[in-house]
Formats: sequence, structure tokens, C-alpha cells
Amino acid sequence: LTIFSVLTRFLGFIFKIFLSRTISTELLGVYSIVTSVFMVFVTILNSGLPLAVSKSTTINFEKDSKKSNGSVSSALIISLIMCALILIVILLGKPLLESYFEDNNAYVLLLLMLPAIIFTGVYTPFKGYLWGREKFFHVSLVEFIEQIIRIITYFVCFYLFSFSNDLFPAGISVSVACVLSTIVGIIIFHSLKGRLQSPKT
Repeated sequence: LTIFSVLTRFLGFIFKIFLSRTISTELLGVYSIVTSVFMVFVTILNSGLPLAVSKSTTINFEKDSKKSNGSVSSALIISLIMCALILIVILLGKPLLESYFEDNNAYVLLLLMLPAIIFTGVYTPFKGYLWGREKFFHVSLVEFIEQIIRIITYFVCFYLFSFSNDLFPAGISVSVACVLSTIVGIIIFHSLKGRLQSPKT
């Protein structure tokens, strides 16, 4: 876990260094502001649901797997509702956000990160389940894979495609990494015999 944690943080550090050398200081400032707003929404989605699912899984998995699986389903429903509300806030709050960013490209960058916000919400219950099953290695592996995909996607977008703004590859890389790492997390969930069952339990 320590090794994966260090490697993941190191990759994030390398990515930020590379980002600072490929875009201007002004764009880097815009990226930091948009990222801070992005992290607020991610924090809302990650606030209590993973812990609740983790606790339910720990208590119920051996006794009644339907209850632990049902908690994943319940959390997924709640998380998707929260994602929908966040989506509405971002779309309807366009004038306010553009005023806050003071840059039209900043709002576009946030829109490019929308898939990352949504798929973070989707992955949240599955992460809680993995915590409850004490599969910390698997959670760390997903985070590590996410960083690798993010860096590779940024390189590909930056060097192989032409964008009107150098910030856009960064936003795309965040979303692609979150989408693919979420898919990996769900595959791991199913490989551990986790199932989505009725949330009524």
C-alpha cells in the first residue's frame, strides 16, 4: 500500500511538473482554479457514501451478502442522484461560474471534466465495498492505473491532436482516466463476487 501510494503521488507530481512546462503560467492558474471547483464536487460525492458502504459490507458480508450488495446498490442510486444535481448546478450556474472563473475557456474545461465527476460518483459505492472487504491493494491499484491513464492520455491529446486551448487536453485526460479506472474498479468488484442487488435490504 505504501509503495502504491508513493508511486501514485509521484506520478501526480510528475504530471504537474510536465503540465507547468507545457502551458503558460496564466493557463496553469486557470487550471488550478477549475481543479479546485472540480475537487469540491468530487469531495461531496466522496464524503460519506464510501464509509457507509464499507461499514455495511464489513458487518454484513459474512452473515448476509445480500445486505452488503444491497448497500452498494443504495449508495449507487444516491450517488447518481447527487451527480444529476451537480450536473444541473454546473449547467444552470454557467453565468455564475464564468463570472467566478473570469475566463470562458475555464468553464469549457470544467465541462470537459464533467464525465470525471459523474464516474467518480459511480465508482464511490464500489470503492466502499472494496474497503469493507479489506481489498486495499485493489483500491490502490485502481488509483495507480488512473494516474497512468491520465498521463498517457494527456501526452496523446497534447502531441497528436490540435486544440484551440492548451488546457483542454488536461481536462480530457482527467475524464478519460476516471472513466477507465471506474470500469477497472467495477470489473474488480465483480471478480470478487460482488453483485448489485435490491437496495430494499
